[in-house]
Amino acid sequence: MRNSTGVLLYQWDAYGERSLEKALREKGCYVNTFKKTIHNHLEDKDFLEEISNILKDEKMEVVISFDFFPMIAEACKETKKIYISWVFGCPHYSLYCEPVFYEGNFIFCFDRQQCNELKKWGVKNAYHLPLAVDSEMFMNTIEKQKKDYWKNIDVSFVGSLYTDERNYFEQIPYLPDYVKGYIEGLCEAQLKIYGYSLVGEVIPDNVWEDLKKYVSFSMDSTCFLPFEVFMENTIYKKITVMERSRIMKVLSENFKTTIYTTSSTSHLPHIHKKGYVDYYNEMPSVFYNSKLNVNITLRSISSGIPLRALDILACQGCLVTNYQPEIAENFEDGKEVILFGSIEELLDKCAYYLKKDDERKRIARNGWEKVISEFSYKKQLDKIFQTI
Repeated sequence: MRNSTGVLLYQWDAYGERSLEKALREKGCYVNTFKKTIHNHLEDKDFLEEISNILKDEKMEVVISFDFFPMIAEACKETKKIYISWVFGCPHYSLYCEPVFYEGNFIFCFDRQQCNELKKWGVKNAYHLPLAVDSEMFMNTIEKQKKDYWKNIDVSFVGSLYTDERNYFEQIPYLPDYVKGYIEGLCEAQLKIYGYSLVGEVIPDNVWEDLKKYVSFSMDSTCFLPFEVFMENTIYKKITVMERSRIMKVLSENFKTTIYTTSSTSHLPHIHKKGYVDYYNEMPSVFYNSKLNVNITLRSISSGIPLRALDILACQGCLVTNYQPEIAENFEDGKEVILFGSIEELLDKCAYYLKKDDERKRIARNGWEKVISEFSYKKQLDKIFQTI
């Protein structure tokens, strides 16, 4: 794919779209943007007609989007254009449909396990590609916002506790007590393990059969999302809710801990809640000024580096994160990031590094230099262009 390629960038307010557009233009691409809500991801005639008309322009050779949209794949198949989707959602249920197999697709997954699944299905052009981050944009924001409001933060967490959202597993009526007990025990076991997903491997057939009896599940005929995958991710959501609340509880009981969230924190009497921060205009200053920035990866992400971890590093923040295989592969513990494999280890490391200003700042600086050199949009776009 040449640098002067005509690109249609589909925008849906995903984080990173501004930076992706800027990087495409800097490569010399002719870039047009298209933003229109898709009301039905499997069948939206108005959307399909509008984007197909745009793609009839000979200048438009490629469509790029964050995440995979079946309607875009349909439009690209109809107009014989290339569709590049860079997937950062995990799970991403839109992948479980027939258009994922179209030959014009080039699907780049941030999570290696997710990519391997696509390859197992027979998806021809599935590739593993970590996400990118725009440090220059964040650092410019930080420079403009050197205010006392963002100072003196010891431990911070930016994100949802998911306590106010519908937890689907808790809504299942009449589930037998032994099944509830089994799932609860499984959640407790998984909470003790990082870097390996137990849930799908250990649930026995009799539990699956009972879950199928009590859980209403139906899909469009063009989709092939297995019931087991749906339930696995439902359970992972439950584990994430449990884990984030527990970590915030112990951190706030031991350190001055600030959370930036819209979630209820009524169950966390010691935490300092400051509410929502804007991704572009406020979040960078939180990361830059916090002594320690905690990342708690969604349990549905098997191996990949979540965007939040890269965001923290790109703001020269000191990242304290749960162990993830791809984080450990790309960053050195104690040099570029701080990894933990249990709540006990998290507490020990927070206590240590809060007293070690020079070590903490060195780790933050090294992590920042790593994302600038290895996780820029230019670097990742070069990989995409070389692949196609």
